[in-house]
Amino acid sequence: MVHNAGSNYSTSRVPHRTKPRIEEGNLNEGWKHIDARHVTGNHPKGSGDLFPSGTTRKQIEDAAQIVVKKGTRISDPSKRIQTFEKVIKVNGRRDLVRVIVDADDFNRVITIFPVRGGG
Repeated sequence: MVHNAGSNYSTSRVPHRTKPRIEEGNLNEGWKHIDARHVTGNHPKGSGDLFPSGTTRKQIEDAAQIVVKKGTRISDPSKRIQTFEKVIKVNGRRDLVRVIVDADDFNRVITIFPVRGGG
């Protein structure tokens, strides 16, 4: 595998497991989406799979970092949007957690949620 450190964007993407970041976002991505859809469940389109009640942003950020760093990549490494999964404990509950990041935006988190087959 060749690392293209000197080039801006190449035709062969080499996605890295750099520390993900959660921006404030909106109801479609970022913290506002994660909180409404996967923490509080008050998203206008309804709740998705939820983290335990009382889960904090810090716990979600820590979970995202672990999943991206040590989880299994389940997406095509050549694509901009990358998906990682790992079984971890978040706020006292052990779940398979999925993190979706924009690799071209330095692993900006689109969403993170426990995978349980809900919304």
